[in-house]
Amino acid sequence: ADIFNYNIGQYGGGGWDYDHHSDNNNNKDRALSLYQEAVTPLRESFGRVNPHLGLAHNSIGILYSARGEWKHAMKYFYDALASYGVRSRADGENETSTANKKGQSSSSRP
Repeated sequence: ADIFNYNIGQYGGGGWDYDHHSDNNNNKDRALSLYQEAVTPLRESFGRVNPHLGLAHNSIGILYSARGEWKHAMKYFYDALASYGVRSRADGENETSTANKKGQSSSSRP
């Protein structure tokens, strides 16, 4: 199955009424499983920053949010941003603190 070119309605029912159809839930579970299986090969083949990995992470986040599993959803939404090359504030703060430490150690030398 081509996981990059599917209609989310095909797996999710196409609407926000997720609780009334067990077939839709089974389809979403299957879609979630397929996306999770795709993450590792995508990362190994294309690296951590690539749009295919970003799409997979974002889709996993959407599926978790449809289940109401917000913590899992947010983790995958943040992973999607990282896969698209968006850096978090924490990344910038870590680099700044590392640069300051390097500057302090080199300036303390005679």
